[in-house]
Amino acid sequence: MKSGVLFILIIALISCKSNELHKNASIGKDAMKATLTSNSSITSDPRQYPYAATLKDLHQQEVKSNDVLVKKNQPTVVMFWLTTCGPCARELRSINDNFSEWQQQVPFNLVAMSEDRDENFPAILERIRIEKWPFISYWDFNRDLLALMPTKYNGLPQTFIFDKNGKLTFSKRGYLPGDETSIFEKIKEAAKS
Repeated sequence: MKSGVLFILIIALISCKSNELHKNASIGKDAMKATLTSNSSITSDPRQYPYAATLKDLHQQEVKSNDVLVKKNQPTVVMFWLTTCGPCARELRSINDNFSEWQQQVPFNLVAMSEDRDENFPAILERIRIEKWPFISYWDFNRDLLALMPTKYNGLPQTFIFDKNGKLTFSKRGYLPGDETSIFEKIKEAAKS
């Protein structure tokens, strides 16, 4: 008798848990649908470029990745970095040194995407102020965008180049002096596709 009652309790518990999971899944679907319909620039799966990640600008205002990653008829370069990452600083400095000249040859959208933790936000602002970057920068404060990228997170810096149609044409991790030359070659190739 005890085993019969125990069996009924287990079935009831599983049923309640299943209903709870179903309810939460439908909430997730509704939220996803609201995200998709609230922003007309998303034309496909929010896990595809230009994604649907929430970022913060330098005033800590929330923006959507699909609003900042796309520029009509231009390739987009997304460079993930940290204020505490030496190779990130060297790569962004070399890009900054060449940016104006490159833009004259091939217009492209460059987004420097900080992956810093909350306590380092002032350091993000300080780095951008000191370096005087001519390109835009955002803060991937929850690391949502990096998680959506087509390759696994495996250290910083990481660079992704998308052509004007949103197709990933190049990605790399790390930085060695001279890498900026190959990055620019890849940007020019992406501009042609």
